[in-house]
Amino acid sequence: MTVEEMLHRVSSRELTEWIAYEQKNGPLGHQYSDDVLASILEALHTNTFVAGLQYDPNPVPEPKRVPRPPEVMQGEEVQFGFDALGDALPGG
Repeated sequence: MTVEEMLHRVSSRELTEWIAYEQKNGPLGHQYSDDVLASILEALHTNTFVAGLQYDPNPVPEPKRVPRPPEVMQGEEVQFGFDALGDALPGG
């Protein structure tokens, strides 16, 4: 989209609000959606674990925190790896 097209579609007020939002919270991008997906995965693991508490022993492993994209990659070095179930493994 060109600047001219953007100015026809977005009002000056809305553009100013987006600029202020990004200055305060950082740019919108894939990092937000990746963080949301990691949170959803954690919630799924936790809900499955809680459902498994009715059995003795619990057949579901205890949930673990899912590393966020900035934690997984830092430059070219890998800080975490994942096993077949998606559990974080120390590595690098």
